[in-house]
Amino acid sequence: MQGQTVSTATPLARLLRAHLGADGREEVPMNGIKPSREQALIQVLASGPDDVTVADIAGSTGLGRSTVGKALAKLERAGKVRRRAGGRDGARRLPDRWSSAAERLTMADTLAPPGDGPASRRVGGRYPRRAMPQRQTKRGAERTPLAGNYDVLICGASFAGLAVARELAGSGARTLIVDRYEIGERQTSACAAPTAWLEAMGVAGSIRQTFDTLVVHTPHTRVDFRLPWTFSTFDYGELCGALFEQCDAEFETAKVHGRATSSALEPSDMPLPAPHGTGPESPGVPGSDEGRRKGDPIAVTTDRGDISAPVVVDALGWKRVLAGNEYQPPEAPLSRGLEVHPQGGGNELEIWIDRDYVPAGYSWSFPARDEVRVGVGSFDPRFHVKEPTVRLADDLDRDAVRYQGNWIPHELRPAIADGVFFVGDSAGHCLPLTAEGIRTAFYFGIACGRELRQVIAGRAEPAIALRRYGDFSATHEWQFRWMLRVQRLVPRVPPRLLAAALRGMERRSFVDWSFGHYLRIADPAFAGGGPAYEPVRELRAA
Repeated sequence: MQGQTVSTATPLARLLRAHLGADGREEVPMNGIKPSREQALIQVLASGPDDVTVADIAGSTGLGRSTVGKALAKLERAGKVRRRAGGRDGARRLPDRWSSAAERLTMADTLAPPGDGPASRRVGGRYPRRAMPQRQTKRGAERTPLAGNYDVLICGASFAGLAVARELAGSGARTLIVDRYEIGERQTSACAAPTAWLEAMGVAGSIRQTFDTLVVHTPHTRVDFRLPWTFSTFDYGELCGALFEQCDAEFETAKVHGRATSSALEPSDMPLPAPHGTGPESPGVPGSDEGRRKGDPIAVTTDRGDISAPVVVDALGWKRVLAGNEYQPPEAPLSRGLEVHPQGGGNELEIWIDRDYVPAGYSWSFPARDEVRVGVGSFDPRFHVKEPTVRLADDLDRDAVRYQGNWIPHELRPAIADGVFFVGDSAGHCLPLTAEGIRTAFYFGIACGRELRQVIAGRAEPAIALRRYGDFSATHEWQFRWMLRVQRLVPRVPPRLLAAALRGMERRSFVDWSFGHYLRIADPAFAGGGPAYEPVRELRAA
């Protein structure tokens, strides 16, 4: 029944409020055992009215909907609560309703050890656990010390790091790539990019599905944008492997901790030139190279030892490891995203701008031949996205399985700092509003690699390469700034007005103009003009 609530006067409701984190009280049931939040929630549902909504429980207890929703989703996967899909009433989506999976549970039932209660799913004395990517750092006899001096050290073996290494193929540089995981081992994105970029990078063989139309849903409309170029989903492992085949770098698995405490050797007399927009008058500005001298090698500490090189690239992602912890959620300029990868197929590349899923952000469904990547991204890092991701998958009749997620930077950061080149997410090279970061990782990775190639060839000093690359990244600041403004504007637009605006944008002339400009922010034509990148892995092995 609509509007049913859980009375806040009941001890169980107070218990739920305490153990879901709404206040700091330590309420303990009569047997002296403190329940978990999930156990308290089971008992509330078992003793209260059937078919309550997340809003009913949240409104009665003062808890946040996200907090209640996450706990319910966890209990649903354990088989302890039931969800009845709300469906739709015309354009309006009705809320899901929840009830206990048992007729009536006692407090003893809810506090029983896992496996002893009526809804347990323990199998063979063990609890099932979803497989997660395993850290691949060498162990046992294979865990040898890692040390030495290289010409170029690239920290990070995903899109950006491999793009940099690819540009150095055949340069004669002794290049080392290090990453905590094996190449292609740990996917953290929806893995979709303009088809032209995948072709330009020589990785078209990794494509799983190609689309020429983007479908945008809102609560009040559906708009089909016929794109002037195509977009493709791809296999992450295959793409990374194909990129690495175009490199002649060495690779080692190691976790990078940061810069060594004493990374400088004997300094020379000439300081590095200040990057774009900084200088001696602004010490401490991120991106400043004050204190580092020309020719100093940079030492990086890993869990296998220290490695050094005069040229170091940080392509480790949003943590910006080699610059210190400048940005940490939830205060950071970061978005958060989560997706599931159920088996299945589809023919439409879809996104949802629907505040019922996420107040500021969007949701998506990207088919990739034999799986569909369904997820939710929030521009507000404080908004948790697991519950709406599970709900979206349920609304699409997809299984919420094989989770993956990550933080996504949505502001451009300095691309150089204290002699280090930052590429990809570590430099904020992810486009605001769309959160598209793969082609920009390729784009800026190529730009960085070309500058490093000049250094290896003796045609430029590292200081000059730093300045040129820093300036190149900074010249794109206005594009990132305007997209960030739109990102902040969209959640403020009333839904009906947004729907009308999207319908007006559906005209072919506008789509061609707007998406053409958008693609040119990081144009695939930029990948041309270099050497012919044929696989060289076997040449290095020989």
